[in-house]
Parts: sequence; structure tokens; C-alpha cells
Amino acid sequence: TAGDDDNHAATSNGAVEMTGVGSAGEAAAAEGDDDDAGDANNAKHLEAANAGGNLTEKLDKLAMEIGKAGLTVSFLAFVIMILVYVGMPKKNLSPPRPIQIVQRILSFFLVAVTILVVAVPEGLPLAVALSLAITMGKLMKDNNRVKHMDACETMGSATTICSDKTGTLTQNKMTVMRCHFGDGTEVEHDAAHNRDVAAQMQETPAISPAFLEILLQGCCLNSAPTSKATFDTATNSWKYQGNATECALLKMAALLGADAEQMRAAPEFKDPTGVCKLDWGVKAFPFSSQRKKMSWVVPLKGKPGKFRLFTKGAPTYVWNYAKNALAVDGTTIVPLDLAKADRAVTAYQKAAMRTLALAYRDFDGVPAGGWDVAMGATNGGGGAGDDAGKLYAAEAEATLIAVVGIEDPLRPTVRRAIEQCNTAGVDVRMCTGDALATAIAISTQCGILRPRDLVYDAGGKDKVPKPDFAMTGAEFDESVHVVDEAQAKVMRRAFDFETGEVGEMLKPPFKRDADGEKIIDQDRFDAIWPKLRVLARCQPEDKLTLVRGLRRSQVFEDTATCDALARDHGIHIFPDYQVVAVTGDGTNDAPALKAANVGFAMGLVGTDIAKQACDIILLDDNFESTVA
Repeated sequence: TAGDDDNHAATSNGAVEMTGVGSAGEAAAAEGDDDDAGDANNAKHLEAANAGGNLTEKLDKLAMEIGKAGLTVSFLAFVIMILVYVGMPKKNLSPPRPIQIVQRILSFFLVAVTILVVAVPEGLPLAVALSLAITMGKLMKDNNRVKHMDACETMGSATTICSDKTGTLTQNKMTVMRCHFGDGTEVEHDAAHNRDVAAQMQETPAISPAFLEILLQGCCLNSAPTSKATFDTATNSWKYQGNATECALLKMAALLGADAEQMRAAPEFKDPTGVCKLDWGVKAFPFSSQRKKMSWVVPLKGKPGKFRLFTKGAPTYVWNYAKNALAVDGTTIVPLDLAKADRAVTAYQKAAMRTLALAYRDFDGVPAGGWDVAMGATNGGGGAGDDAGKLYAAEAEATLIAVVGIEDPLRPTVRRAIEQCNTAGVDVRMCTGDALATAIAISTQCGILRPRDLVYDAGGKDKVPKPDFAMTGAEFDESVHVVDEAQAKVMRRAFDFETGEVGEMLKPPFKRDADGEKIIDQDRFDAIWPKLRVLARCQPEDKLTLVRGLRRSQVFEDTATCDALARDHGIHIFPDYQVVAVTGDGTNDAPALKAANVGFAMGLVGTDIAKQACDIILLDDNFESTVA
């Protein structure tokens, strides 16, 4: 679902070839030497990524070393006993008795074999298995269901934890706290008088019932059928089912008097032809991490043959394609003031809120070509050849309804847990789909970004992270991967280092290895990761890159760099390969969970695929459980 969390043939990097700057043969000839060097360097780092190993590998290595030591000692003992025996000929060899000599040599051999056998601790595997079994039981009491016994020891050795935000560091109890409407009207939660946003809307005379009807339809009809928000009178609290971001909107709608289930079941919002298999509406455009938005088309109430599309998503991915805004009287269409809306979004994000924009568009009938007609690839959207990143023509030229700020409070125990990690020498890094400003605010609150990691901006008003301490997934992707300048430019997600813009741009593709994976420039990666604490607008492949790069890193061998990090930033690099723990909940997180030394899947909101790929399941989705 939506939240702050291709025109021609696809090329090998999953993007779209647009223009050519040289043939593949010319590129290969020009870069042959570089590729050979890169392959050798990549192989070295791949070998490094597998260094250390888990407990089983360590025990196997220990057993081999003990076996070699035992064999050496037994052989030396056998040789010494033979030499001593032969060195006393008058006592042992005079007169010669062949049978007795053979018996003595055989006894020496048996002693050597005994030394070898005794040297091998056959009880060690059993003792370790019992120890790990006891540890599994203790971890279960801390809401950790261990799938692989070795993960108990590996987690105890972790030096880095790459954690999700929503539901892990936060409570996943989202609530709409502020709203900015299309004409500039704003309402916000009044904590002093305990008046929520819904009550504030109802008490604002300018906000008409007609406007609230459109807003409520956008909240209830443009959401997944599995998302539900109900008030439990027994516990006097709200219960969320499904996506928490959508549940926050459904909760606001319920407080405004709307019944989402009743609205979804209303005949006027069903497909009049009966062909569509959706529970309501005639077309749904799903959310994806590339689109950052979702939309739903329903029949326009009271106007047969006409339709209304509701869309919601990350603000820039919605209003970049909006042409105007709806005033709070519910009828007047006003110019879209992007500057004012952007200021509202920035304020919400700095207050650690997730931001979401809602819009709509009316149609007199089914568009020519149908609902699936895609726009060309443009900044902020996808192209026509990839459904996951496709921007549909029907979603353009929309009318902005509102921008909402949704608060997800931190878990009370998170800050203490992170302090424990820092004291133990374990670095915590946040990987989230939220906007950068929101991620920075949350990470500052919970202690991932320390006070010494922040400096005043150029204006001297606000504190911002030092360079490389916080960045978006697109900037990280562009910074650590090798770009193939000789290949044809493609439309892909990119970061412009001059303007700071993120979006779909024409850029040279990334180099890829024999398995089709992007090649990491380990030197550039090693210059970034020791300081990196926040990765915002993070896609699953960004998390996978982070895990792989961390495991391959050999920064600990560079004494000068380690000393500089400790002196300038108070960052102390573990003097060996990084042992990486990762949390994840989605199907797309499975590769990162498998690539990490130990992977944690969310027990409450995690998908079955994520749970299968992980080593430990967090039954309560709580970050504190990983360090209990």
C-alpha cells in the first residue's frame, strides 16, 4: 500500500535502453583490463565476505586444528619412544629377540594412537549443542523464535544491526496528526485539549460536508480490503488490521463518522457491468516501491457512466502529476500552491511524521485505450515497460485533496536498547522507506544519530547530519556501484549530486557481474559505510547492497582510517570482519535476510517468504528483542 514507505526493450539491468553511445563490443574492448582487475578485486572481497563463518564452521576449524596438533604430538611421541628404545641396545636389543622388539614397537604405536584419540574432544559437539539448545529456550522467552541453532551464537557476535523503522523501532500505531488541504487550510491535533484531527475538522466551519465526503471516500475506497481499523470497547483502544498507514486514514474516517466496510459494500461503488472481480470499484492500480503511490477507480456516485479515480502516495509522486487543488468548500477548484504544500510536508517530516498526499480525478467515461494506458517515463514515475514502476495516464492531471502527517511513536524501550548496542560496540543503522527528513528525525529521537553526528546547516538554524551519516537509497546506489559509461543510457532511478534530485533519469547503466548483480566499488563503499547511520527511501536492493558490502569490508585493516574515524567521529571499527544482522518483513527483503550473517523476520507483519528466509523470527516485531 502507499506510504512513505519503460518505453522500449529492457536491458540487462532492468531499466530501459533509450539512446546508444557505443556498441557492446567496443565497450568490452575498451574496458577489458579494467574488468579483469575488477573481477580479481571482486573475488577477493567475495572471499572476505565468507571469512569468519558461523559456529559450525568455527568448530570444524577447531576440530581440524586439534586433530593436526594431536597427530603431530602422537607422531613425535612415537618417534621419541622408538629413538629411546633403539638408543639403549644393550638393554633392549641384546640378545636380539624379534618378537619382543615387534611387541614393544606395537605398544609404542598404541600409545601414539591413544594420544591422538584423547586429543579429539568428542564431547565438544554435544556440549555446544546442549548450550545452544538452552540459549534457544532463553531467546524464546525474549520473543525470538530461533529457526537455525547456529544463529544464537552468530547474533551474540553481531557488530552491525540494519533495522527497519516501522513496527520495529516504532509502535506501528499510526495516527493522523496534521492535515494540509489543497487551498492552504490546515488542522492539527490539539494535545492541550485532547482534540484529535477529526474533531478539529468537524469544528472548522469552512470545511464543508461535501469536502469531507470526498476526503472520506479517498480514505476508505482507495485502500486494501485487508486494511481495517476498529475500536475495541473491551480494551478502549483502536485495533489495526492490515497496513498501518492505511489504518491511520481509516481511523480518521471512522472518527468522522464513516463506516469503511459499509461504504465499500455500497452498490453505487460496484462495477455496473459486473465484469470486474474487485470487491468494489472498476480498477485498482497497486502500490510498489518504485511508484510510491496507489490508485482506485470507482463509479462516480449519482452520475451513471462516470468514474472517479482516487490516488494516494508520497507527496511528490502525487502532486508532480496534479494540476490543481480542491478547496475545503468541496466545490471550488483552486490553483495548486506547491510551495506552500512543500513547506507543510517539510514541517511534518521534521516532526518525525510520515507524509501522504491524497488526490482525485473525475472521468466522463472509460478513457480511450482503457485504464491501463501508461504515460511515458518521467521524473518521479516509472516507464511503460515495467508494471512495478509504471505511471498510468489516468493518474495524471489529478486534483489534490490533502496532505496528511501521520505519527508513529517510538517504542518506549528503543532508545535504551540502542544505547546498550552502542555500549557493546554494536552499530545500529536504520533502513526505511520513509522520506529522508522523517528518517533523520526518528533516528535522532531514538539515538541512532548521536548529537555529535549533527551539525548546523548553512543558515545556522537547523541541525543536519554530517556528510554520509544519512542519505537516500538512490544516493547510496549511485555512490557505491560502478557505472558503465560506455554503455547506452537507460531510464533508471538515479541521484543528481549537483541538484540533489532523485527520480527516473537517463543515465548510463551500472556494471553487472556474471550473475547479473550490480558490481560494488568496495573502496567507495568503505569510505561511506562506517559513518552511514540512516538509509531513507530505501528499496530492498539497497538493503541487500549494504549487507553484502559490510560483510566484504576490510576497513579494519586500514589503521589510519580507523584512527581518523575514532578521532573525528567517535566511531570505533570492530577489528575483524563485520558480522551483520538484518531485520525485514517483506518478500523483497528475503535476499538481504539470506545474505546477512543472521536475519530477523517480523513475526506479526512479516510475509511467509521473509520468515522462510530468516534465521530468527521476532514474535513481537520489537527491536528490543534483538538485544534482550
